[in-house]
Amino acid sequence: MAEQMNKRSRSTVRALVSTLAVAAVIVAVVLVVSTATDNSTSTPITTVSPLSPQTVRRGALVKTDKVDGTLEYSDTITVRHRISGQPAQTTSATSQGGNEANSRSAVPQGGPSRAAHRPAASGPSTTVCTPASTAPPSSSEPPSSGAAPVTTAPCSSGGGGGGGGATRPGGGAARTSGGSATVARITQIVTSVIGVGAAVGNGDVLYTIDSQPTVALLGALPAWRTLSTASTAGADIQQLEAALVSLGYDADQTVTVDTRFDTDTEAMVKRWQTGLGVSVTGKVALGSVVFIPKASTVASLSKKVGDSVGDADSMISLAGASQRIIIDVPSGDEQYFVPGLSVRLEGGVDGTVTLLQSVSRNSTAVVQAVIVPDSPIENASNGATITVNADLQIADDVFVVPAQALVSRLDGTYSIQVQAGDGSVTWQDVTLVGVAGPDAGVSSEGLADGAIVLTPSA
Repeated sequence: MAEQMNKRSRSTVRALVSTLAVAAVIVAVVLVVSTATDNSTSTPITTVSPLSPQTVRRGALVKTDKVDGTLEYSDTITVRHRISGQPAQTTSATSQGGNEANSRSAVPQGGPSRAAHRPAASGPSTTVCTPASTAPPSSSEPPSSGAAPVTTAPCSSGGGGGGGGATRPGGGAARTSGGSATVARITQIVTSVIGVGAAVGNGDVLYTIDSQPTVALLGALPAWRTLSTASTAGADIQQLEAALVSLGYDADQTVTVDTRFDTDTEAMVKRWQTGLGVSVTGKVALGSVVFIPKASTVASLSKKVGDSVGDADSMISLAGASQRIIIDVPSGDEQYFVPGLSVRLEGGVDGTVTLLQSVSRNSTAVVQAVIVPDSPIENASNGATITVNADLQIADDVFVVPAQALVSRLDGTYSIQVQAGDGSVTWQDVTLVGVAGPDAGVSSEGLADGAIVLTPSA
């Protein structure tokens, strides 16, 4: 019995010694590694803090919205080409000698006298064809004073003849329906046209027809007749004189800007025609000028080089020089986009919100902001996409802290960690006012401008 106990004691001692030996080896290894690490300069020991300090700022909480908008030009004007000698409408009369088409110009409602609205006789004539078996009556009613002459000619199987020079009947011979003839439509060819986005002012050439220019002149009334010394007095003459005087073609100041086209006006027109390099006639033919109410920009083109154009055909859409940008206000930010809000536009131009409007899109109301640039956006065409940056003031006179510094409690309140100058850290209760991107606006009685708060390290 005693011998067995002695054997157990010896075993226990041996196990204890072995354990102590292993422990000694571990301690030795740790001492060696520690010594080697302390003496090494290539692998220093560093401590990484889970929090980083940030500075509190007192002021406005601002949120920046970046929204793409559409550039629009206001006051769109459609430029329509006019052709002298093309009647606005045709009527037919029946006589004992057969069927006759007698063209008369329609008089605009509420305009000057009927005679004043007829194209001048200097314009190209209109040719009306009649069936070969029907001779024109010998006592046709002559054209009214000032109207372009209308002649008749037999219809040919090969179509109608040309209108002469810059005009040509479109569609060949006149069409007949029930024995009545209709006037063949005069057409011309576009030989050049101004580009989209180009600025248009007083005296600029918009396009050329058969190499003859059509010039933009400032004036509120559209051109509707050829102007010459034979023209009756009218406001269109007054705006023609005013436009040419402003271009400098009355250097001697001999022209009286009034409603009469006198010899002084004729002399000024000749000087203008000389400057343009066109035939010097002293007359302003219908179709050679287009009156526009103010300086504009070319928004779009209806015709291109080589196209045929007839009387009253749309040529160009002009837009007023004023620009505006339309944006959809981001949902939830409607209360911040108020008239007078300053924004930053693409290209370094500032702008101002001038109007809020609602539109329906997919049966949903969308709030839009209308923004007017403080200065024109260069080289921007109608419909271009313009990026708008709006700084929205969410709150004023608050403490602005990083949103990551906020710690939410189970009861819905918020706290932040504030670090004192000696490095000590305390928890500070705050009231959340608003969030704008990475920033949060808070209020707290114990917080100060410039205080240091701790946020999670990146």
